[in-house]
Amino acid sequence: MEDNAMELKDILSLVIALLGVVAAAAAAYAALTSKKSADRSASAADRSADAATLSARSEEESVTLQKKLASVNIVAQTLKEYVSDAGMKIMFYKIDYNKFRYDRDTRFQEPADEYELDKLLSHFSTVALAWKNGVTHPDDLVIVKYYVIRIMRNPGVILYVEEFLRKWVKRNGIDKHPFELLVELRDFLEGRNL
Repeated sequence: MEDNAMELKDILSLVIALLGVVAAAAAAYAALTSKKSADRSASAADRSADAATLSARSEEESVTLQKKLASVNIVAQTLKEYVSDAGMKIMFYKIDYNKFRYDRDTRFQEPADEYELDKLLSHFSTVALAWKNGVTHPDDLVIVKYYVIRIMRNPGVILYVEEFLRKWVKRNGIDKHPFELLVELRDFLEGRNL
């Protein structure tokens, strides 16, 4: 229980730190925009040219800031939902402490494990989808890296996702199983020093 409280505290600290970075970026952007406005030249022609340049830059910077906020928000929301869902946390700890079992013969050790594992995998798959589509910046994934790698490197999860599900979807005429992107994200994160 104490470990869970520490994990929650650590996660919330990271989320708060990320939001602080975003707030600092917004403040810096506002200061930059104010400074640019104050530094415009006095002549009408120069002001007009400066205004067009400032407008274009401000628009680009605004879009960049919006993308950054969206990226941080997706990751923060994923962690917030994870820490507030007891079932996902219990499944994660089974995986993290190598208590989760799945094998070819008996499949899931407990009937509820399939439901909770699918929920956990689906949950982190939303981050994988955002990453794959360029919505989530790779640097923002630092706070989910541990979870994704621990989950996706568990021998039972590998057997379930990379063997059973791949065969099942193929047998049923489906292109990919829903957790393929999570496998890709795991491989990507393992190669990154975040």
